[in-house]
Amino acid sequence: MNRALARSQCDRRRLAGTKDEPENHTFEWLTLVATGDIWIAQGTAAYTGGRTYSNLWVVRPGQDG
Repeated sequence: MNRALARSQCDRRRLAGTKDEPENHTFEWLTLVATGDIWIAQGTAAYTGGRTYSNLWVVRPGQDG
């Protein structure tokens, strides 16, 4: 098993049962690229305990946008 996959599985086990509450984090997102059929967005969640997570999403909107 590669290290990234092993770490991901450990993180999932460690975080199982945790729940985001409005008072324990902030979330911000930013559209980086928006073409006609593909959008790329970055989202960042910062938790009161000091951890920050940042993700990139590739979004393909439906026909209704």
